[in-house]
Amino acid sequence: MRNKEKDLYDLVTEIHDKYTSEESLCMLKHPFHSQKNEVMNKSFTTTAPKSVVCSCSHLLFDQLAFVVAYNSVGFDSALFQILRMLLENDDYQLSPVMSAWAKDQDAQREKTREKRIQ
Repeated sequence: MRNKEKDLYDLVTEIHDKYTSEESLCMLKHPFHSQKNEVMNKSFTTTAPKSVVCSCSHLLFDQLAFVVAYNSVGFDSALFQILRMLLENDDYQLSPVMSAWAKDQDAQREKTREKRIQ
């Protein structure tokens, strides 16, 4: 093939070498999880849509902070920790209804995650 289609072979080799250089391959080994990034972007958009403007307040910051919290540790733990800090009470416990709701949200998120993996 090299002799018959030399121009095509050279072009393919040039493109291949560009993307398989050591520098390009090192870029693939970044420490970030792109799927988690997509999940966070979707959660941000759901929680704080771009069409809703919350200017002159910290509402947007608070909404996004909560998204980060429940994506990191789950609804149950996030609510528990946030309410404990707000109430400045280390003995605070979530009400049974709130705890059940948060655990249900966590279970639904886990089922969705498992379906995506399959």
